[in-house]
Amino acid sequence: MPGTQQREKVYHFGPFVLDPGEHVLRREGQPVALTPKAFEALVILVRRQGKLLSKDELQRCLWPETCVEENNLTQYVSMLRKVLGENRSAGSKYIETVPRRGYRFVADVRECANGKVEARGAWQANRNVWLSALAVLVIGAALALTALTRNRGPVVVDSQHTKQHFTRPLTDMDTVVLADFDNRTGEPVFDDTLKQALAVQLQQSPFLSLVPDQQTRETLRFMGRSPDERLVGKVAQEVCKRQGTNAVVQGGITTLGVHYVIDLNATNCSTGTVLARAEIEVESKERVLAALGGLASQLRSRLGESLALVEKYDTPVLQATTPSLDALKAYTAGVIEEEKLNAGGALPFFKRAIEFDANFALAYVGEARAYGDTGEDELARASLGRAFELRDRVSEQEKLSIT
Repeated sequence: MPGTQQREKVYHFGPFVLDPGEHVLRREGQPVALTPKAFEALVILVRRQGKLLSKDELQRCLWPETCVEENNLTQYVSMLRKVLGENRSAGSKYIETVPRRGYRFVADVRECANGKVEARGAWQANRNVWLSALAVLVIGAALALTALTRNRGPVVVDSQHTKQHFTRPLTDMDTVVLADFDNRTGEPVFDDTLKQALAVQLQQSPFLSLVPDQQTRETLRFMGRSPDERLVGKVAQEVCKRQGTNAVVQGGITTLGVHYVIDLNATNCSTGTVLARAEIEVESKERVLAALGGLASQLRSRLGESLALVEKYDTPVLQATTPSLDALKAYTAGVIEEEKLNAGGALPFFKRAIEFDANFALAYVGEARAYGDTGEDELARASLGRAFELRDRVSEQEKLSIT
């Protein structure tokens, strides 16, 4: 059949393995979270390695029946660069921008199809590298098989027939929209802050893939809504449908006397069916962040992630972020400005977060990005150096990124 050979090909570049047939990108055997459209863009660029693709051509490939603005493509390319670990100071290791023309994938790519290796560029003369990359592919397949055999989800008991069967609301190929937290307490310190903390916790998971906030704002714009509209309730579900994702996760917090009640719900976008939920009551504001981290772990498990993965990738939220709600609120404000491509506006918020918590590693990372984007390379290196000193205070994924 036409296209069969193409679907069977697997592409190797640097520490990455791109498998279009299985719709997965792996780095050193571990799945990398990518939205469907960003993944599609990467496949197009990698398959045309070394060739210049105009922006118009890329847009036609990604949106064949829709007219979209050029900045949508720019956002996806920026997203890919972050996932691949590129930064301005290090130059273009994978994706080169040709001003006013388009993009070119510049890394050496090696193809595997039907067990046969086809080399491109510098790979052709390096047999040992071929074998090493093939070993990575085998290890990645073994990890996937292990996850599949272990990841059978929660047990459901049939009371009439006393039989057990396994349900698995989501798979590791599914994507999830993270809605805004429904803050019913009236306390501004929880606005946006709890969503940011929940995002950090869920992004640790190699099982769940979160749709980036930039992409949800783009969808809101296409819906004729403000990109800054809060993503809750039916609006969140509609965005989820339009994104073609599988579920929407929304949290809420309310007061019960002097206590706080936190809840998390994962809902099927198409049917509105609740896939998983978790809830907890805490005695004080100071316990909210820690409790939210525990709820996130419960939700991951109930959505089908194996206990082994949850335990392995579950840095406590107070360690992965900060125990200070004020610091987290300032950091979140910085992230929001950064996503608007306003590095200069983000910088004061990251500095403010560090003032609240001098050991807030992610705030130093944000400060380094902002300095880098404003051309302050020396200050960026100093901030990243401080983040490196504090790298044990972040999740495994962030630790790898910092290192």
